[in-house]
Amino acid sequence: MGFHVGGIYVAAKEGLTQKAVVDFIRNYWLSLGAKLSSCDPLTFEPLKLEKTGNLGLVVCPPTADQRGQSWMAVYDSERYHGDPQLAEALADRFGAEVWLCQIEDSVNYAGIEKWGAAKSARLSYAKAYALFESLPYFGLYFNQLSQAPKEALV
Repeated sequence: MGFHVGGIYVAAKEGLTQKAVVDFIRNYWLSLGAKLSSCDPLTFEPLKLEKTGNLGLVVCPPTADQRGQSWMAVYDSERYHGDPQLAEALADRFGAEVWLCQIEDSVNYAGIEKWGAAKSARLSYAKAYALFESLPYFGLYFNQLSQAPKEALV
């Protein structure tokens, strides 16, 4: 199958907190009819929404990328992609730059869609991969976040 990973990255601008992003995401899903789960999302098994009816989300604290820009990574238990409607809603709500990144090595696809900034031109696989690779928490699958320090996760 190859390397297949993706997620949402929210630019950590001044005054934007991890808690505000978490609260917004929670309210976003509740407004769409989701129900809160009492389970620890990092224990969901299997991680397929259509099999469990559970979608876990984790928002990592602001962390600098290789260029010095701080980002909050938003991982969901679907593991391989982020939700474009959520990415757009985050950008609209916070006026922050939001990127939706995805890599599928098996078909040589790497893409980055941006909100809150000028849309990028279609990037080659190598350029998109290199840009995504420079972001914090690159290449982690949702279930690997259980190994992160608890204070790093909300």
